[in-house]
Amino acid sequence: MQSWKNIQRWLLPAFTLPVYYWLAYQTDRTEFGTLLLAWSMVFLLFIYFYQQKEIYGEKLLFASGILFRLVFLFSLPALSNDFIRFVWDGRLIINGLNPFLHLPKDLINQPVGILIDPGWELFEGMGHLQPENYSCYPAFNQFLFGLASLIFPHSIIGNVVMLRLIIVLFDVATFFFIKKILTRLDMNKRLAFLYFLNPLSIIELTGNLHFEGVMIFFLAASLYCLIKTRYTLSAVLLAFSVSVKLIPLIFLPLFFRKLAWKRSLIYYLTVFIVTGLLFLPFIDQGLISNIFSSLDLYFRSFEFNASLYYIVREIGYAVKGWNIIATAGPALAALVFVSVVSLAIFRKNENNKALITSMLFAVAIYYFLSTTVMPWYVLTLLFLSVFTPYRFVLLWSFTLILSYKTYSNPVWQENLWLNIIEYVPVYLLMFWELYTRRTKTEMAPE
Repeated sequence: MQSWKNIQRWLLPAFTLPVYYWLAYQTDRTEFGTLLLAWSMVFLLFIYFYQQKEIYGEKLLFASGILFRLVFLFSLPALSNDFIRFVWDGRLIINGLNPFLHLPKDLINQPVGILIDPGWELFEGMGHLQPENYSCYPAFNQFLFGLASLIFPHSIIGNVVMLRLIIVLFDVATFFFIKKILTRLDMNKRLAFLYFLNPLSIIELTGNLHFEGVMIFFLAASLYCLIKTRYTLSAVLLAFSVSVKLIPLIFLPLFFRKLAWKRSLIYYLTVFIVTGLLFLPFIDQGLISNIFSSLDLYFRSFEFNASLYYIVREIGYAVKGWNIIATAGPALAALVFVSVVSLAIFRKNENNKALITSMLFAVAIYYFLSTTVMPWYVLTLLFLSVFTPYRFVLLWSFTLILSYKTYSNPVWQENLWLNIIEYVPVYLLMFWELYTRRTKTEMAPE
């Protein structure tokens, strides 16, 4: 019996590694059928091995998570071309140019374009949208891009390997902070693998080189310090998180009841001051206007993998006869703001578990109402869900693979039936979990 268990322990890497290798080196995002099959295989294997507690202990699961990430080390991201802009921005920085002030289309034919080696290869690899827009990646991202380009000034794959190693290191550090938070909340530390071993985390962070993983590390560290009442350090770490991705700003109103007036004011000021200091190397008159231009473009123009917004859009077509994104996008963003403020006012966020649950639903509301939901955006939700009893995000981390069907179409066009298949089970499970949690609370003895 013991020998059989020892054999079973090797089944996790033996079955899963080949699939991750194929995803790293053989996949093409236009081949949706094989991508869906591979994604389904690694996800089902992840669920199965996570549940086999007697056979797969924490050390083996952790080692497997590291191994699966390292499989991607020397591959170019197959499911996203965002990394091309990372390399481009890094090239600008090491050549003394501000990536927030220069459009790729304006630089490529100028003498400086020669310095961005290999300039034309990068320019053509960005696609049709990136060259028309200023960089949307905040300050700490830019520091990492510049570091990679400084070490590998003439190699795209060198940049990719460097950035990938950075992401893996941050991801491992996040895992340990998740375990620390789980310990403080008196929860099972094995829950950390719902994030660390999840294929979404491995493929979208290490594989596709998205820096949500760095943002989540700082968010995890900040949350841990907040729970330990080390408020100043928590605020500084949250500022670093914001300087990777702006989404953590949504949490600030939720901290008010836990911190009260005076501490809240100090906390908020610390976040904004440290964020400003991190942006200081890029400060210019055009910085703020260009950043807001990118944000305005995001809310008023981009559409991808949305849910409730598409219902609003169809109503707009029926009533107005045209796409109302220019007004619907900002209106839905305002609704998100009202929802977050309501969570801040009416939820008992003094309690750590209640606070994290509020953070989870604040981000969930934001993405449910967004015009654009890229697969890697859901990782913030996945991280927060680990500390709650809600598992609708775990289901979403699987169903969102359906959004990749768009890339297999010759013309960029989404299949809204697949959006329905992606989102309906997620909504049903979320409402069921909310209902059952409320029922249990109402039936609990006083």
